[in-house]
Amino acid sequence: MVKDFSQADAGRSKTLETFSYESMPTDPDMVLDFKPEWTSHEDYLAAMSSKYRKGIVKLLRDVKDAGWTVDPLANPAESAERLHALYLQVHDKAAVRLFTLRPEFIPTLAGLLGADFRCTVKAQGG
Repeated sequence: MVKDFSQADAGRSKTLETFSYESMPTDPDMVLDFKPEWTSHEDYLAAMSSKYRKGIVKLLRDVKDAGWTVDPLANPAESAERLHALYLQVHDKAAVRLFTLRPEFIPTLAGLLGADFRCTVKAQGG
């Protein structure tokens, strides 16, 4: 799979058809440029327009009021099967599925990224 050609290279991408590549539409990328001054979630929220910030604050309040917690996942390997089952629920409904990740993907990624890996989970009943 080759994705996201620049406008300048879009015409040249036709060359890949020689090798049985096919083009297909994809959703636009959602890119968030992190600002160096954002050192906390509060900094990120403060940078949003009030319309979006109010929506997120309300969502977080609703989650808390419903008795849910949102916390970092300490050990992805311990939850690998459950994480994979949740992933498959989303994956199975996707319009395009080029491949399916294996259950060990998230723990392996966590091991490779070390302290840079973040996985946050929402759980009911604290």
